[in-house]
Amino acid sequence: GAGDRLESVIYEVKNTFGDQHPYVLPAEPGADGAVRHDQVKEFFVSPFIGMDQTYRFTIRPPGARLALRIKQADARGDYLIATQSGAALPLTDATLARIALRTPWAMLKVIAAIHWQALRLWLKGAKFLGYPGEDRVIQPADSRRQAAQTASGSTT
Repeated sequence: GAGDRLESVIYEVKNTFGDQHPYVLPAEPGADGAVRHDQVKEFFVSPFIGMDQTYRFTIRPPGARLALRIKQADARGDYLIATQSGAALPLTDATLARIALRTPWAMLKVIAAIHWQALRLWLKGAKFLGYPGEDRVIQPADSRRQAAQTASGSTT
């Protein structure tokens, strides 16, 4: 029905420094049903990829399967392509238990793979840009802390 229509997509981008940045964009499916967005990169993710980039998101609205592709491009063209897909599962206690047991290991595997690839890039001589620290995008939790510090006169 009309209430089943996808209204918005939230692309939540995270980095290994514990930061995250949501890109909240309207869902306007094309003729093939896919939702596509071009979004200027606003958030530091990798010390090997500069900020002068554009994300090209493509998502197939959830149904029996979900498919997402992110192309990261600069002025020269596509720089990085990442994809993720999955199948819908029934929302049962057993499904939730399996996911809860599997998820921590999957996240550790992803973090290990990210750091392994970073080491390989560094060993190949890739330019390391460094973490921008205080120049990063401030998230809601940081905003609350910053507001409390400002109110108390603290700047740390």
